Amino acid sequence: MSSKIDRLRIVSMNAAGRNGRKFVLQHLIEKEKPEIVFLPGDNSDNSGLDTLTQTRYNHLLDPAFNEPVFLYDSTRLKVNQLPARSQSSHPVCDFDRVLAPLIDINSPAPAQNVVKQFICVNWHRRLSENGGSQVLYENGRMYLMFAQNLAYFTGKEVLIGGDFNLPPSKIKELIEEHNSLIQQGIDSVKPQFKKFGYMYCMTEEILRPERRLRQLKLHKSNSFNSTETNYFVASKEMQLLETRHEKMESLSYRYTSLQLQARQKTDSCPEPTYTKTQMYIPQRPPKHHGG
Repeated sequence: MSSKIDRLRIVSMNAAGRNGRKFVLQHLIEKEKPEIVFLPGDNSDNSGLDTLTQTRYNHLLDPAFNEPVFLYDSTRLKVNQLPARSQSSHPVCDFDRVLAPLIDINSPAPAQNVVKQFICVNWHRRLSENGGSQVLYENGRMYLMFAQNLAYFTGKEVLIGGDFNLPPSKIKELIEEHNSLIQQGIDSVKPQFKKFGYMYCMTEEILRPERRLRQLKLHKSNSFNSTETNYFVASKEMQLLETRHEKMESLSYRYTSLQLQARQKTDSCPEPTYTKTQMYIPQRPPKHHGG
């Protein structure tokens, strides 16, 4: 794919990056130059954010605990008012903790026109810090349903990133469950459409854009063998390029120093890693001026 094609660079930090985040985050920004960074969500070391937010980057806070969980390039992206939360209650899920802004992507300077909008959902530490594996699984089911409902009511694609606390196999299981429910809804209206002369394949084609908007896809990295659970989940309609899981090997010396200062054993503090991908942004057709 040509390097001239417009892309949005997206990075998700894992939980291991919490210790000494100032150095890890600054190095990550310098290396990848991302437009979006998903942060794990804690207040262990936010000094690195102060330096970054004095430049082109702004950060968003977890609405319940006021902890930084999202960093974005303010020269390229605009964050809009959060979509309305679901009014339904759930015994374990607190949707007021979910950060899910509507993001405008502007074309590169000097045009700065809005070329794409999407919902960005951050799965941070506070969403999955309590309870056992079954509670985490039920939380995952509800948060994925929440994201799909946002796509349905706003008509915008959804991107989910952050510090997931479920293995890819469990997330894949939940995604397949949710996607099958959406497909069942389409199948249920086929007989009604048939009465008006639509074949089943025609009904599928008519409802395909809505289905691909609401159904989700797991974007897992195959870069190297790792037990990390970092990945991205997005609407099937969203065009994400290759997802990669990277080690921050160049930080090994600095990170070892931080471990010694904190009197931590090397095996108790894993080397920071991160997951990255790119969102393909299609070119807009030229405007027609008549004639």
